[in-house]
Amino acid sequence: MSAFGHHLRSWYPLLHLGTYQVTWLVALVGGAALSAWPGLLAGGLMLALHVALSAPRGAVLVRLVVAAVIGIVIDALLMASGTVGFAGTTGMLPPAWMVILWPCFASLFDDLLAWLPRRPGLAILCGALGGPLAYFGGLKLDAVVFPMGLAAGLPVIAIAWAIATAALIMLWRTQSPAPQVAP
Repeated sequence: MSAFGHHLRSWYPLLHLGTYQVTWLVALVGGAALSAWPGLLAGGLMLALHVALSAPRGAVLVRLVVAAVIGIVIDALLMASGTVGFAGTTGMLPPAWMVILWPCFASLFDDLLAWLPRRPGLAILCGALGGPLAYFGGLKLDAVVFPMGLAAGLPVIAIAWAIATAALIMLWRTQSPAPQVAP
């Protein structure tokens, strides 16, 4: 491994977290402005970098696609129940800027959060706490609405995210060996 490759590998988890946070913010600000393109562009770049630096790429791609499907199902159920709405969305499916965030988040299980799938109880608890916080952040950015109100919506989101996180960690645990950032 080259010195650059080793240096990149040691710093990639922090870079990955930073790109995820920027992607989340760009997607929600764009969503609040009724534009999916900023989030799709940021998320696409983040995922392209992650896949390019990961091995085996095929396993990474499959897991990211499945994560997007899990996100579509979870958010569609939250929308159908009246728990959550997204700025400018009137259909039954979440907007594209929201869908891209699911594989972006899930990609963190490949490095920064690689320890979490080995601790399912803690992973589910983190999902139950982190999911509602993310949607609450979306509310503050005017990208997410809670038609039933926060008191009713946040607990439902916590349950949905506990289930989604359990599904994601099962997906990550079934892949062996775990993808690593390529040298």
